[in-house]
Amino acid sequence: MSLPFADVDVPTSSTSFPFPLSLSSYCRADQLASLLGIRISIDRGGTFADVFCDWRVEGEETRREKVFKLLSVDTNNYEDAPTEGVRRVLEHVLGVSIPRGQKLDTSKIEYIR
Repeated sequence: MSLPFADVDVPTSSTSFPFPLSLSSYCRADQLASLLGIRISIDRGGTFADVFCDWRVEGEETRREKVFKLLSVDTNNYEDAPTEGVRRVLEHVLGVSIPRGQKLDTSKIEYIR
């Protein structure tokens, strides 16, 4: 069972983007090698954890952004909200499915705060 969470895509330039944006509009397979520094910031509160991430693909002037919330405690779906946030960011940016509990490849992450 998947728990719904708020999900907001934030364009970083004045260019109009189709809404909603699909994963393929973020990072195509041929762009993965040129992906530059995923930056993740997580604020874990009493009820929700707010997750903000941005990343840039080489050759693009602006960074792409994603903001979402998930429950700070949801033991039926995940053990740790910040780890779940990082997993969801990687799934979104890389366009791949990452099972919960699998070791996360952080090689594309510039920082986590």
